[in-house]
Amino acid sequence: MMTSREGLNRTRLRQTNPNVDPVLTPLGRISSTVPSISTSTNLNSISSTSGSTTVVQNSGNVRVRRNNPNPNNNNNNINNLETDSNSIVDIVTFDTTTSTPLVIFDAEQFCSEIKANRHDEKRLEQLILNAINYFITTSKRSSQQLADYTILTFLAWTVSLHGEIFRLSSILKAMCTLLKGSTLTKTMKTLPTINNGNNLGLTTTPYTLVCQILWLAFKDQTHWPDEFIEVYVEDALGEQNWIKNPDCRLFVSNIQTAFNTRPCTWKLDRSKIYPIIPTSTATTPTSQISSTLNDETSNDSNNNNESLTLTITESESSIQTIDDPMLNNTDNQLIIPRYEGRSQIIQNLLQTLLTTNAKIKSTSGSSINLNSTNTSTTASTSTSQPHETDKLLYLLEHLCALPDMRLYILSRLDIWLQNPKLNRTAEKLMITLCENLTKPPPPSSSSSSTNNNNHLLTNGHTINNDISYIDERAIEQLVNLRFKVRASNATSKMYILCIREMLKIDANLVDIVVRFIVHNELQQQISNTPSTTIITSKNPNNLSLLHACCQSQPEHTCQSLAYTIQNILLLTNVTTTSKDYDNLLKLIRPFLRDFMRYAKNDFDSMRFCMYLIDMHYSNNLQQQFWTMVQQQDPPSNDITSHRLLKRLLECDMSTRERFLYAICDLIPMIILASAQAFNSTNTNLTTSITTRTSITINNDQWLLFIQRISFIQCSSCLFFLYTLPRLFDSTSTINPINYVTCLYSILFTAQVNSYLRIENWPPEEPLGLRNDLFRLSSEIPLLGETLYLIIQIGLTTQFRINPSIIVDLIDLIVRRTLNVEQKFSNDYISIYLRLPDNRCEIFLKKFFDLTRYHIPIQIQFPLTYHIPKNLFITDIFWKTCLICLLLASHDPYIFGRFIWLSVPQIRLFMEMLLTGDYTYPPKSMIETKDFLEKFYMNERIKLREEKDIILELEKYLASPKIIDETNSQLLGKIILVDFQQIKRPSSIDKNEKNFYNLIQGFNNLYKLSSMLCRCRSPDFILNILNRKEQQGKNIFDSQTSWLTSLIDSNVDCLNVFPIICLCDYFQHMIMIYNNKNIINTPSKKTVHALETILIRFKSIIQSVKQQILSNTQKAPLKSSQIDDMTCILNYFFNCLNSNISTMRSNAWLCLYIILNDNYHIQNIENFLLKFDQLPETYIELILSTITQLKSLEQIQLLVKKTLSETCQFETNISFLHYSIIFIIDNCHIDSNDDIILLSNISRALNRRHSILYLLIQYDKQEKNLKLIEKFFHFMIIMLIKKIQYSLKYPIIINNNENYSQI
Repeated sequence: MMTSREGLNRTRLRQTNPNVDPVLTPLGRISSTVPSISTSTNLNSISSTSGSTTVVQNSGNVRVRRNNPNPNNNNNNINNLETDSNSIVDIVTFDTTTSTPLVIFDAEQFCSEIKANRHDEKRLEQLILNAINYFITTSKRSSQQLADYTILTFLAWTVSLHGEIFRLSSILKAMCTLLKGSTLTKTMKTLPTINNGNNLGLTTTPYTLVCQILWLAFKDQTHWPDEFIEVYVEDALGEQNWIKNPDCRLFVSNIQTAFNTRPCTWKLDRSKIYPIIPTSTATTPTSQISSTLNDETSNDSNNNNESLTLTITESESSIQTIDDPMLNNTDNQLIIPRYEGRSQIIQNLLQTLLTTNAKIKSTSGSSINLNSTNTSTTASTSTSQPHETDKLLYLLEHLCALPDMRLYILSRLDIWLQNPKLNRTAEKLMITLCENLTKPPPPSSSSSSTNNNNHLLTNGHTINNDISYIDERAIEQLVNLRFKVRASNATSKMYILCIREMLKIDANLVDIVVRFIVHNELQQQISNTPSTTIITSKNPNNLSLLHACCQSQPEHTCQSLAYTIQNILLLTNVTTTSKDYDNLLKLIRPFLRDFMRYAKNDFDSMRFCMYLIDMHYSNNLQQQFWTMVQQQDPPSNDITSHRLLKRLLECDMSTRERFLYAICDLIPMIILASAQAFNSTNTNLTTSITTRTSITINNDQWLLFIQRISFIQCSSCLFFLYTLPRLFDSTSTINPINYVTCLYSILFTAQVNSYLRIENWPPEEPLGLRNDLFRLSSEIPLLGETLYLIIQIGLTTQFRINPSIIVDLIDLIVRRTLNVEQKFSNDYISIYLRLPDNRCEIFLKKFFDLTRYHIPIQIQFPLTYHIPKNLFITDIFWKTCLICLLLASHDPYIFGRFIWLSVPQIRLFMEMLLTGDYTYPPKSMIETKDFLEKFYMNERIKLREEKDIILELEKYLASPKIIDETNSQLLGKIILVDFQQIKRPSSIDKNEKNFYNLIQGFNNLYKLSSMLCRCRSPDFILNILNRKEQQGKNIFDSQTSWLTSLIDSNVDCLNVFPIICLCDYFQHMIMIYNNKNIINTPSKKTVHALETILIRFKSIIQSVKQQILSNTQKAPLKSSQIDDMTCILNYFFNCLNSNISTMRSNAWLCLYIILNDNYHIQNIENFLLKFDQLPETYIELILSTITQLKSLEQIQLLVKKTLSETCQFETNISFLHYSIIFIIDNCHIDSNDDIILLSNISRALNRRHSILYLLIQYDKQEKNLKLIEKFFHFMIIMLIKKIQYSLKYPIIINNNENYSQI
């Protein structure tokens, strides 16, 4: 038996011409003169028992020609083959029983013939065909006959000279025959590899030579023949001899452009999905591949040369893009589309080839119909076919860009994925399929450049809105893919992960995927044509797929899901009176709830609701919102696109009405489902929210929950205001009460039973669940924007809603908001019930427009009669005033300031809250003794004028009936209002006290006075205290006792009270409890308030002392603490100027308590019980402490000035003694102000002779003449200063002047 090495030695080529011209061949540069074979190499000596017959198929007719037995007549042998370049389609050689000697291939003669006939195309064609036929013939000889494979080298040389000849149909067919999988395949694989002559030590196979010959022949052609596709498919399904060969890469890659399939670039972390199954590294031997070729369960290791890994993390991308190092930039430029415009022809050809291959390899004889367009993906019950091997999957992986191939892949993909021996290849096939369903890169980029693809495969919808590439049939079949119950969890994970990554790359696919999922889940018809609609069973993967959509494209998923629900509600043929409407909602409601429970935080229910009604609101849109509400017909903007409005205007009236009711049913259900999700994850917090309402809560999750629901309600009110009036005019048959019912349902102010109408959800079990969910959903604070929208809805004429209903609704939700905000912590900045500063006026105007009394239009009035304009309905007007009072107290910085400065009527109620004086008018408004008399007189006059105006109007309205006060229907029901004047609250029952009790009840319930007290801009308390009418009164007058009750009721906010108010309260309470004649034990609340105030005072003083000590540069000090300390000292030292000695003594006591650093004094209750009389040492301690603050000039000047004024009326000699000593010690001789102070003291003591005498006696007996010594010492120093000054600046006296003039 002859070995390959022996055959190689016998046919080795030898060089005949040392001087050669280089010619470019697929193997590199070789000589232009092909080395010849020695003529002594005679193959006739090889005997054979069988002859050879060449079969030439010409236009369908087969003619058999016996090979010429004369080995020397090579030309005749060539001529005997009658060929035609336009008709030869195939050449095959087979053995016959006739013994025919084999001709010898004369290489030198072949080369000379090629050169000699370089212009004769037909002759060149015959020469090449004879060479190919000779090669095929030698390949078919017995195993001892070695094929003369060097012919391929000469063909390569020939194609470098005459490439166009190889593009002829006959030669193309003959060359493709060499690549087809047949008996020739096994023969060619036994051939030894030959050196390609490029001196790089590389070897190549005959397959490589054939591919490179074809590549050189067709590389410049833009249109390649279909035969390449045929041989590609046959080799892919066969031994794969050349399609995976790196040396054939350019040829293969250009063939693959026919499929337009992008290569797989996703890298998956397999260890996350298969944590138990180790990655197998074993390879299948080549010998076993042949034996398992027809076995479906085989897993060819040669096809698994790329390791796929899958990361299934929830937060990060599980699929990454990998680079393809196989092709460099030069190779990329050679890969261009070769089959443009022939997609359908190629698909038909591939279907034929795959079907033929399936029939040949099928052992059962059954064939697979590739032309099936059935999109149903129910699990197939047929058995696995033996031809479905890894090689088939490898081929299909490169056909994923063809629509028909996708359908075939998807029809069997579930079976392949669930086969443990095929899952690796099937997974890669699925990944490639999903990647090719995404948006293709622009044509300018190379289809093989992975780096470019990485950049382009991200949100293609943002670059180009072209969606023509989307294959809806394939996506539908992919979405409906389902697995058997016994399928592994890893298979489902891989499937979901591929869908998620596909949607992450291309957001255009989200809408289609969501639409198919929803229609499958709800079993709705996708197409309006019943014949084309296929209803399949529900896919168990629906929720998982929809969840994957949310993870990849959350915003687009919410939008697509909302639009799909919209289409179902608008296109489904049901009526509002039939049960079909409820049945439709019974399908949608549980589907949305199940999905919300499944997706949890990945699904944005707020965005879904906003897309469902095409209205959006968030904090970022606040400015745009207020601009929009001022426009009569707002254009499309970020808040609304008018898409839904246009759709609804195309529908009939019943469809519009049905959609309204559906929206008002679904949105409350979604809010309840959101509450259920929050309740399930925050059980402990929910308990504290729902039961312990007194505690303050600042949980971020709860705050986010109520904020999102408040945004939904605001968007719903936008839908009511800007969509419904255009759908239903004033003549609409819909009852106005239905609008109110829908609005109540959205705002969760309706009865609980109205939410349970359709499916009795939420359930009562577990016990208390329903109550908890409704409590969470109803306790939602309201935005100021929502409040404004509700007022606008009440003013909209199309709705015809009674204004009293709107006012009652606003009253309910405002009080509900105040209740919820009591659970907030003090440091939380609320966003609810807030209005911009520039919108308060228009809001108040529209709010009171709800309460106006509208005179009937049909009434005719005389031309001389002036119709009153400011008529309001009494009950709802005063209720509106109370609501404005609540809003002003809730937002004192903006809305409260506006009310305080612009609306005296509501400001009156605010003063009642601050002073606790619920009388009309409050005593804080009384200016003089004659104020009340004048006030009541003016009130009576205005009431009389108002009655006359109302009676006159009613005469015209009830004409010809005579109207007076006894039979008037309007008196008491309407009032005449001037917003710049105050008016006594009145109602039908004439009980004014009930109105004030209502204000007081609101204050006790919502702590309105505390909200007002916390506001420092404006400072309502100081505004009252600083009025001119209050400045002339004694600070402890009974009229100012309101401050005491105010502080007692707001101990928790003393840190934000004005300092002067705290000083007043502190001294007032110290004086009361220090009075021994009154047996009055301090209450715990009062003691706590005093201790809190004292702590604040001491912290201020301590902070000032620290600033003084740290001020080493002696720079002027300015801070808020210094201002507060100045205010404290100013208040108490001013109290020393009181005419009442008890008040002066109490002021010294307060100063001692505040300025003393002894901590036991902080226990004021014990200190006051033990205290009897203020010792003199306390005065000395107070003044010594103030002396330490001498660097603060404003404080020193304040104290000296106050003490000098005290000398005018102080009768306590010890107090007077310490005061004068302090002034003398701190006086500066150079200061004129200090000299004036001393002069005032001197004049005061000169007038008070007895006090001066007692002061001298006290100083002589008790203080050892300390005061007299300081006084004379000061006088001597001052006299010396004056003498020095006169000597330095003498006075010149002119003798000529008159003395009197001097």
